[in-house]
Amino acid sequence: MLVEIWSDVVCPWCFIGKRRFERAMADFEHSSAVQVVYRSFELAPHAPAQDDRSLQELLAAKYRVSMAEAAAMNHRVEAAAAGEGLDYRLDLAHPANSFDAHRLIHFARTHDRQAEMVELLYRAYFCDGLLISDAVTLRGLAAK
Repeated sequence: MLVEIWSDVVCPWCFIGKRRFERAMADFEHSSAVQVVYRSFELAPHAPAQDDRSLQELLAAKYRVSMAEAAAMNHRVEAAAAGEGLDYRLDLAHPANSFDAHRLIHFARTHDRQAEMVELLYRAYFCDGLLISDAVTLRGLAAK
């Protein structure tokens, strides 16, 4: 069975969903017959390579809410992530264009390492505060 997962590495719910999917697969008796392929879905294809705003500022502008409301949104997402064993640090996240990160994910698939690359990119963005549009950062992640 082929499962195609359309996601973006800057989507907090996609990483949470990845954890939930992995947990479900661990309990699925036929998981060895499942092939997972990650597909690209850019949430913000026209985003700049690097946005000087914080994720909180970006959310406030995007959803036309106050900074306090944007902070509350981030706290809710961090709590949901923690429930899945993920240590999100959205205060460290660097909003950026994810196009090159997606290119790296597809390159990793040619080496049967796609799931590992997806995991590294999610962790880099949501937990480690790395700029996922930066070529040096992407090369470092690929080397891992």
